[in-house]
Amino acid sequence: MEEYLINIIYYLCIIGIVVLLVYYPKKIEQKKLKEMQDKLKIGDDVTTYSGLSGIIEQVENDFVIIKLKPDDIRLQVEKWAVIEINI
Repeated sequence: MEEYLINIIYYLCIIGIVVLLVYYPKKIEQKKLKEMQDKLKIGDDVTTYSGLSGIIEQVENDFVIIKLKPDDIRLQVEKWAVIEINI
């Protein structure tokens, strides 16, 4: 019975470690992405999840207006759709 209990604890520890190794880095990455999206400002060169690239012309509460290159097309997207700021 004691050996059975030790095996259960051992497997639970392994499962816990695997969950932490998968969940924790993803949570940190999501937090950094959210902070970046909250700090968007006019003039930032950004890329969206769909691959569109342009410069932010206006920032609203939950939306940004992006001027796409090279045709100067203006597009309104939600902030969560911005995946990175191009440097």
